[in-house]
Amino acid sequence: NRRLAAFAAGADPVVDALRPAARALSPTLRDVRATAPELAAFVRALGPAIDASRDGAPELARFLRAARPLLAELPGFLRELDPILSLVGEMKRELAGGVLANWVAATQIADGHGHYLRTELVLNPEGLAPYERRIGTNRAQPYARGGDDRLAVFDARSCANPSPRLARVDTELLRRIAATVIGPAAPPCLAARPPGGQAYAHAVRRAGP
Repeated sequence: NRRLAAFAAGADPVVDALRPAARALSPTLRDVRATAPELAAFVRALGPAIDASRDGAPELARFLRAARPLLAELPGFLRELDPILSLVGEMKRELAGGVLANWVAATQIADGHGHYLRTELVLNPEGLAPYERRIGTNRAQPYARGGDDRLAVFDARSCANPSPRLARVDTELLRRIAATVIGPAAPPCLAARPPGGQAYAHAVRRAGP
């Protein structure tokens, strides 16, 4: 009796501390009672799945054992894939605002006959004729870092090459070519010099283990 009385005296503070939680839990328990029929129906519906698992579990174990060679190759594959995904992550603005947005804008137009694709012909000096070497207006930087709007080049040697000029501009067509295709001057030629001496053009390297 003395032990029981001592236990009851020690348990009283615990019971008093639990009363607020019990009062707060009561509405939840009443809501659970309302969902009890659905829960019971769900458990009964699991019966066929449980029966099927007796045959399916060994097959799943056999599949996992057979997949071990494939899973063993995944780390190497992911080390190759991770740098590519990192590169795509740097190009979010170009992909979302350029490729995807332009594709939607080019295809979501229609007339009385249906949708059609809008395209644009880029006119520049390189489209006038074939050349033996890069002309001075060429900018050899197809892989600028994401978010960088500079026309920096990874090879500036061709910037000193001559650019085409019209020998005469005595017709309206030649005047338009001179004004819109050739233009008054080439854009600035900026040799890429990023901090740290890293290559400006992207170099995708295999990730470490």
